Amino acid sequence: MKKNKKYLCIAIAGLSLLLSGCGTAMHELTSEEEELIVQYAAHFIAKHNIYQKDGVSNVIVPEEGDTETESVSETQLPEETETETETEHASTDNPDGTQQEDAIESIKLAEAIGHGAQLTITYLESEIAEHYKDGDFYSVSADVGKTFYTMKFKIENISDKTIELNNIKKEIVYQLRYGETSVKAENTFLAKDFTLYKGKIEAGQSIELMMLFEISKDDVKLVKEPLLQVEIEDSIKNIEL
Repeated sequence: MKKNKKYLCIAIAGLSLLLSGCGTAMHELTSEEEELIVQYAAHFIAKHNIYQKDGVSNVIVPEEGDTETESVSETQLPEETETETETEHASTDNPDGTQQEDAIESIKLAEAIGHGAQLTITYLESEIAEHYKDGDFYSVSADVGKTFYTMKFKIENISDKTIELNNIKKEIVYQLRYGETSVKAENTFLAKDFTLYKGKIEAGQSIELMMLFEISKDDVKLVKEPLLQVEIEDSIKNIEL
């Protein structure tokens, strides 16, 4: 802007010299000369005036404080709202906006062994002991520093037919889980061992079987609410007790 004013002053000064002379009498200009000077001055101003719109007309001298371009602070930029941010994070984690977690299916023990419609299996209680005795002739003992966690079940035949239960043929791994620890059930020759039981249950009749888990004595206080799991064909499921 100061540069434009400088050019304007030079043009006016030159015009004054032409009109006044250097201390001599004013030179009279012809109409052609006056027209030439006016056109030259107007052309010069228009060339350096960014506000010039239509040729040599509408010559505007900007006021102090005006700017040539719009201030960046006045430009309206799209703002990122909180909702858009939350949606972006939700789409990263899960399309429906929730944190997806691996869920383990829960099934009944009778269903796990393939008799969900014929048998009902009820969890009775658990016992902790270093030795487990089966009758008068057979017993098992836990290793040093360990003890047995025994889970007892009642198996009832609710159908109108005799059910032949053969858990030996079933490739099922039974696990007791507490905290981050998982212990597999012992496969014993005990007559009431559920994992290897083979026998018949008459219609309307019931029997009691058990599962034996060997755990560390230091972990006894951790097994407050036992979680029984089964592994079938590389798939782990929780058992509803």
